[in-house]
Amino acid sequence: MRICVVGEWLHGRPDEGIHNLAQHLSHEWRKDHPVWTIRIGPDFAVNRLFLSVKLCKLLRSIRPDLVFYISPSSAKTTALVRAKMLKAYSPQARVLVIACQPAAYRASERHLLPLFAPDGIFVQSPRGEEALGKVGCPVHFLPSGVDLARFAPVEPGRKVALRRQYGVDEDGLVLLHVGHIRRSRNVELLSLVSRLPNTQAILVASSTVSQDELLACELARRNVRIIRHFVPHVEDLYHLADVYLFPVVSEHAAIGVPLSVLEAMACNLPVITTRFGGLPMMFHEGQGLFYFDNESQLPELVRKASRLSACSTRVMAGAYTWSSVATDVLAMAQGEGHPL
Repeated sequence: MRICVVGEWLHGRPDEGIHNLAQHLSHEWRKDHPVWTIRIGPDFAVNRLFLSVKLCKLLRSIRPDLVFYISPSSAKTTALVRAKMLKAYSPQARVLVIACQPAAYRASERHLLPLFAPDGIFVQSPRGEEALGKVGCPVHFLPSGVDLARFAPVEPGRKVALRRQYGVDEDGLVLLHVGHIRRSRNVELLSLVSRLPNTQAILVASSTVSQDELLACELARRNVRIIRHFVPHVEDLYHLADVYLFPVVSEHAAIGVPLSVLEAMACNLPVITTRFGGLPMMFHEGQGLFYFDNESQLPELVRKASRLSACSTRVMAGAYTWSSVATDVLAMAQGEGHPL
C-alpha cells in the first residue's frame, strides 16, 4: 500500500494535537507500507486551493494508493476543494480527509458539498459527523491514540522525585492541564482549583502556538503554575500529578479527541473533563473518569477524584493504542470499516 500524507501540520515540535496525530499515524503506517509525507509550507508553497505543478508532478511520480489530507482544523469547503485537487493529481488513489474539528456550513455551501466529496472523511465528534451528513461520502469516527509505554503509571517514589525535580510541593494535591493559554480553552477554571486547600494547579502550555499573555499573567497571579517551555518528557508532568483537568468547552479550541486526556488516562490518573467532542462516544463516566457541566461542580469532583480508592482509567484508554487506531483507519480508508 503506497500512502501519501499531506498537510500543513507535519513539521515543528510535536506539542500540538493535529501535528501529533499526523506524526503518530504516519509512523505506524511506515512499519508495513511505504509512506511519503508532503509538508505544505516548508516543502511546497501552494495557494489556498493547492494549485501546484510541483505537487502534481510529485504525486503522479509516487502513484499512491491512499492520500490522506490532514486539514489544519476542520472539513471546511476549502479543505474539500483541496482534497479534490489532490484527487485530480492522483486519480488512481483514494483521497481521504482527516478533520479533527467540526465545520459549520452556510446553506449555499451545503448544496455544493457533494461536488467536492472525497472518498471518505474522518471526524472526531458527533457534531462533525452531523455537519457532514449529506456530503455524499463515507464519514468515519477517528479516535486519537496513545503510547501506553511512554504514558504509564509510576511508583510513589518516582512521583516524589519528579516533584522535587520540578519544584512542586511533595505533599499537596496537584491538578494538571496540558494545552494552550487561551480563553477559548476555559483555562480560567484552573484558578478556581488553585484556591482549594492544599492544592496546586499546573498548566503546561504549547511552545509552538501563540499564547494569551494577559491571561497568563492573570493565572500566575492566582497561583497557577505555568510551564511555557517545550518539555520533551511531558510524561513527567503527568507522573507527578494527582488529577487531570480538561475544562475546554469550545469545539474549536482543541481537536475532537484531546490527546492529553488519553495520555492522562494511560497514566491511570483520575480525569475530570467536560463532555468534549468524541470523549462521551468513547468513554462512559466512572472508574476515575468524571464529566462536569458547570464550574460549580468542580470542587466536589476534585474532592472525589483525590479520594478514589481505585482508578481504572488506564484500562479504559488501553483500547486506543496508536497501532490499533492506525490499523483501523487504513481499513476504513479502503472501505472495509463501517461509516458512522
